[in-house]
Amino acid sequence: MQKGDISINEAFTESKFRLFKTYCEEQQLFYLKDIDREVIEKFAEVKGIGGVKMAAIIERLAGPVGNLQLELLDSRALKKK
Repeated sequence: MQKGDISINEAFTESKFRLFKTYCEEQQLFYLKDIDREVIEKFAEVKGIGGVKMAAIIERLAGPVGNLQLELLDSRALKKK
């Protein structure tokens, strides 16, 4: 199985990612390969999502299960509430 074929639910099992998983389900995104920069930027605009949560999501995506390149996700460029 390639990293992009891992489901979002499998990659983000902890409760701190609940809002992100719910957002992905609402957007009909089910696999890591479905997540791109635009998805991350739009999620960053959701009420209640701050820098700490965004950093955790970006770190998870860029980590061992990641399918995104770090340079695509400059956390300073994302809106923080």
